[in-house]
Amino acid sequence: MVTRRNAIKSIGTTMALTTFGRVSAGSASLIDTAVSSGNPLATEDQLALEDLAMRLFRSRPVQDARERSHRIMQADPRANTASGKATLALDLNELAFNACAIAAADNPDDPKIYWGINLPHHWFGRDVPGSRCGIDNPDNAYRLMAIDDQSSYFVTGRVPSVPPVDVSFTVFPVWPGAKNLFVRDSMSDWSSETPLYLSIKRVSGPPLKPPRDEDALSRIAAECVDLAARFWLDLPSHYYYRGEVNRLVVVQNPSFATRGGQFTANGNFKLAPDEAYVLTLDPLGVRYVGLQLADLYGASLDYAHHTASLSRAQVTPNNFRGY
Repeated sequence: MVTRRNAIKSIGTTMALTTFGRVSAGSASLIDTAVSSGNPLATEDQLALEDLAMRLFRSRPVQDARERSHRIMQADPRANTASGKATLALDLNELAFNACAIAAADNPDDPKIYWGINLPHHWFGRDVPGSRCGIDNPDNAYRLMAIDDQSSYFVTGRVPSVPPVDVSFTVFPVWPGAKNLFVRDSMSDWSSETPLYLSIKRVSGPPLKPPRDEDALSRIAAECVDLAARFWLDLPSHYYYRGEVNRLVVVQNPSFATRGGQFTANGNFKLAPDEAYVLTLDPLGVRYVGLQLADLYGASLDYAHHTASLSRAQVTPNNFRGY
C-alpha cells in the first residue's frame, strides 16, 4: 500500500514534476522549457486555458453564481451532516472552478485539450484551484475537448513507451454546460505509466462563429456553475445513494458516465471509528481494478497526502478462495 504523495512525479518523459509539477517559474522561458520537456499534460494550451479559467473564476458573474449555488447546496439534507458541513464549501469551489474550465475550453471551432478534474496544485509558478467532481478517480488523467455535432475532427496521438493500462474516449452529451470528447487515461502503476500524447483539429464544418470576449465567457461560466451545482446534487441521489448503506451496488450508469468497457459499482458508507469495511474481490484477470473514496458530494479525498484509493498495482493478492 502506498500513498499518493508526489504522485505525478513520473508523468513526463524528461522532466519529473513533483507534487503536480511544483516548480518555481520566474519567467516565460522556464515555462517554455517545461512545456517542451515531453510531459503530455504540460502544454501551452493547458497553461493558457488554466489562466483563462482562473480569470473567469474571479469574475463577478461567476462569484454571483457561486453564491446562488451555495444556497442551493445548503438546502440539501447532506449539508446538515458532519461530513457535509466539513466539505461543502470546498466542493462548491471545485465545482465552480471546473465549470469555469469547461467554459474556457468550450470552443468547438478551435478545440484545445484540457486536463482537469484534479487536486489543487502549484505548477509553473501558479496556484491552480482544484476541480474534483463525479467521484473522480486518482488513477485517471481526465482530458476534455469541446466538439459539436456539425463538424468533423481529427484526433492524433502517440502512445508512450509504457502506456496506461486502459484508455477510453467518450462523447459526453449532457456534461453541464457543453458537449465534450472526454478521454480517461487509467494508470494502475504510477511509477511507470504515462498518459497518451494527444492533439485535436477541426477539419470541416459550418462557418466559424465570431470569438467570444471574456465578458461573454464569464456569463457562460456562470451558467455552467448553476448547471453543475444542480447536476452534481441530483446525480448522487439517483446513482450513489440508492442502495443499502455499507453495501456496494451495481447500478445502471447514466449515459454520460459510460466508460467504454469499464464496469462500475457504487456504494455509500457509514462506519464507526472502530469499524472497517473489508472488500474481497476476484479481479478475474482484468488489466485494471481500482477502488476510490469520495466525500458526500462526489469529490475525491486528498490523495496527494493520504491513501484515498487503491489500484491493482498497489495491493498484494492473497490466496482467499471463498468466492
